[in-house]
Amino acid sequence: MSVHSASNTSGVAVAASSRPTVWAHAYSIVSAVLGVLLLAQFLFAGLAVFTIMDESGSGTAAARSLSDADTFWGLHFFNALLIALAILVLVGMAFAARKPRRTTLLTALFVPLYILQAVLAFTPLAPISAVHVLNALVILALAGYVVRSNWAFGR
Repeated sequence: MSVHSASNTSGVAVAASSRPTVWAHAYSIVSAVLGVLLLAQFLFAGLAVFTIMDESGSGTAAARSLSDADTFWGLHFFNALLIALAILVLVGMAFAARKPRRTTLLTALFVPLYILQAVLAFTPLAPISAVHVLNALVILALAGYVVRSNWAFGR
């Protein structure tokens, strides 16, 4: 923690500790929520894929396998909307918490990565669409870094 000088009412310089603000605590909480949402996103996609694989391996018709996985794909899509909301809130929190420029830029980096994620998800070319998973790992790694490097509740 850095120490800044401030003056008291008599004009004498006193040390003021830079304790985390309410906004810094809120930033920490929202960044952790984003991390949990990202992990859930992987879980929902995995549940959908393995539902399809399990049922197709047991002789279930492809249409039924895809239909049974729809619930998980729906959760994956809805969770993606929550992730978008968390990202927008987190960017706002970075400014409200007066985070350093580097932290604010790293937080803002979630926006183009998220847009790329959406584009990759709906690209009709499988080799390009497959990058969706790799981009998700980059987003998850960035979220982990942001949480770890900006945790306002002590180390």
